[in-house]
Amino acid sequence: MPARNALFGGLLAEEIARLVADAHVCPMRPGETLFRRGDAGAGLIAVLAVWVRIVVPAENGKDIVLNTVRAGEVFGEIALLDGRPRSADAVALTDGRLMTLERRDVLPLLPTHPTLALAVIEILRERLRQTSSQVEELPLPAARRAARPCPASPRSGAELGVDPGHPEGTGGAGGSGA
Repeated sequence: MPARNALFGGLLAEEIARLVADAHVCPMRPGETLFRRGDAGAGLIAVLAVWVRIVVPAENGKDIVLNTVRAGEVFGEIALLDGRPRSADAVALTDGRLMTLERRDVLPLLPTHPTLALAVIEILRERLRQTSSQVEELPLPAARRAARPCPASPRSGAELGVDPGHPEGTGGAGGSGA
């Protein structure tokens, strides 16, 4: 499956074989939970033959559906990159199989495989656009809470400690870049 996926299409057959050899294949049944929000985030999940719903439990008991992932797609890209706990629940909608690719096996390939790194960026870009669209569709009171105005910006970079003449733009103060 990874060779047919855009994420892994740029890898050599031996690299795919190495990843798949270390991967864990997991059968799933409808309604079965793969992981819950807050669980350890160990890596990326390739959907082999199942539909998975990515949800965040709401206080009112109704799940907020973030995404439905189908065969040939991947999810868990945030945990792949940061190794932090899962940000949502993943629940199987159909019978099928998933393949987990551990963070420790995928991350070393990113610096030496720009096509793979760009594919991960593309997945993140698409997820961000999807999330932005979902926020825009929120009911007005919720949208107002989500779209808080930014604090007033200073008039000049100097007020932020930014030196436009310095190569890093910070006057040597070591800005965060974020």
